[in-house]
Amino acid sequence: MFSIDVLVALIAFIFVFIAAAQLNEYSVEKISLLEKRNEMQRLSQSSMSSLIETAGIPPDWHTLPEDSFNVSHVHALGLVASPLHGYPLLSEQKISVLDSLDASKYETYKTILGLHGYEFELDIRVWDGSSYSSLYSVGRSPASYSSSVIRTDRFALVNGTWSNIILMVWEDCGKARC
Repeated sequence: MFSIDVLVALIAFIFVFIAAAQLNEYSVEKISLLEKRNEMQRLSQSSMSSLIETAGIPPDWHTLPEDSFNVSHVHALGLVASPLHGYPLLSEQKISVLDSLDASKYETYKTILGLHGYEFELDIRVWDGSSYSSLYSVGRSPASYSSSVIRTDRFALVNGTWSNIILMVWEDCGKARC
């Protein structure tokens, strides 16, 4: 009788121990994913603020020759031409230069924006009277299998027209879920 009681208690202990270990592993994974998502959210908001609240460093980065567009010469990307009564007025010239730079500069964009290690797409949509239509798109679109895509929306003026500025940031893990 004594050995059966010990055996039942041992089985119950092992069951509780395994359940606790799995719960711990699940909790650690969830916390890790939440921390990564929070970091991506912070980076996305910081990058968006730099883009639509500053002129960049240097402010005339858009006049540099394409071969000088690198982290040594451009320390921050900013699209502001001038503040207009508290609303950012974005420079269409800066936007078009950013849009027209060679696609090989994508890694440079990421580094300057502080998004190294993540992917991004910047979409600038202009109000056409009834809806927003895409005017410029810089970067890469997230794949259908991308998880934890962070979307940051802000509004600004481009040529006196309200525009929706959308920055999407995500981690590319290939076809595996991150």
